[in-house]
Amino acid sequence: MTPLTLKRARIEQDYDVLADGKPVGRIYEDAMAALPELRWFSSVTEFVPAIPSMTNGHAPTRKEAMAKFRGAWEKVKAGG
Repeated sequence: MTPLTLKRARIEQDYDVLADGKPVGRIYEDAMAALPELRWFSSVTEFVPAIPSMTNGHAPTRKEAMAKFRGAWEKVKAGG
């Protein structure tokens, strides 16, 4: 399993996700989200084009967003 780390990006609560030191995605907080469960957004950006509901999604917490990102990352890396 590839270690994933967060590196603060442009603004507070905005992170680049790194795998082996290379950016492979993004996790950020949308403080204006209409629903609490949509507050955090994660997206695997290493694989293009994006596959909705697989390479990106929402979560209520950063921890849950990271867990969803990990699942998407491993699934996409394995070929779907």
